[in-house]
Amino acid sequence: MTIPWTEDFSGDLSLYTLSNSTKRDESYAKGSVPELMVKGSGSFSAKVKADAGNYVLTFKSNHADYLTVLSSDKNVTVTKESDTEYLLTVPEGGSTFSLTIKNTHEKDNARIDDISLEEDTAVKVPVITVDKTTVSAKPEGDKLTLKYSIKY
Repeated sequence: MTIPWTEDFSGDLSLYTLSNSTKRDESYAKGSVPELMVKGSGSFSAKVKADAGNYVLTFKSNHADYLTVLSSDKNVTVTKESDTEYLLTVPEGGSTFSLTIKNTHEKDNARIDDISLEEDTAVKVPVITVDKTTVSAKPEGDKLTLKYSIKY
């Protein structure tokens, strides 16, 4: 699957891997909708192809605090923004990887639905931090080294 994509569990799950999970039609939130029951220690995985960039993964869950998101590509970083929102950063050159939503709670189940993975269009403002704000140089010139970091 290429980004953007969504999964509401109303279609064929052949593109996904389910471990200790079942597709269910059950009352969730408001009304009766297809959803995925991720049993204790179970997971849902989807193969994703993405160009370099930042992406936002969102989903609905009755126990989002039980869930964590993982990437099979160690170069694709996954940052938890909230229980139901994760930021993915794909390195230069892009990547094809498995994206997994795992239930870390051993005994209790968690339902997931309405998974969405889209390009992050928010403007990120860089924060530049310099280790030393004062440097000294000889009048005739000198080699200086400044240590700095840039975070978004």
